Amino acid sequence: MEPLQRLLELLKPRSEAESTWIKTLFTFITEHLSPVTCGPAPPAADGSETGEVSVFQLSVSVVHQIQERMCISHSLPVSYRLLSVCELVSQQHLACVSNLSWSTNQQRVWAREAELSVPGQRALPRVNLLLIGCLRGGRGGEWRLTDSSGSVRCECLSPSPLWLNRPVFLPHWNYIPQNASGQEAGAGWS
Repeated sequence: MEPLQRLLELLKPRSEAESTWIKTLFTFITEHLSPVTCGPAPPAADGSETGEVSVFQLSVSVVHQIQERMCISHSLPVSYRLLSVCELVSQQHLACVSNLSWSTNQQRVWAREAELSVPGQRALPRVNLLLIGCLRGGRGGEWRLTDSSGSVRCECLSPSPLWLNRPVFLPHWNYIPQNASGQEAGAGWS
């Protein structure tokens, strides 16, 4: 049986929209994350080597991570779109925030609190975009989120060296484009 068909049978989409979303996720992972991009899988808990993480395994893991973070547990976030690093850097010209676990009301409360804490400033607008990539070390100890389309500098609030060279799904992220002249191509903060 084909991996995509196995994925659909395992996840049991509840609608055509969910089925399409799962297919898009699988295709995105196939095209943007690979063993070359991410490196081999970490050793299993028993210490044995597991080899490469398959697209099927990574897709299942991402869907399970998403389901754990969703404020509505009975459906997939079909309003969210996967975004490659290249698309983020080249098309997202405004600072933004994405948080998969926020309901619309939670986002409004956060925005109101943020705007009250710094008078005269506006909270970052929310976007329904998902980032998946691999964390790599960069120059000067910086971290970069990488996929097959490119990389972007990133900062993590509680980083772990165990995350390096591993596929990661970012359920909550902020993006601040870096448009200053002299910046390297693909610069930005995620």
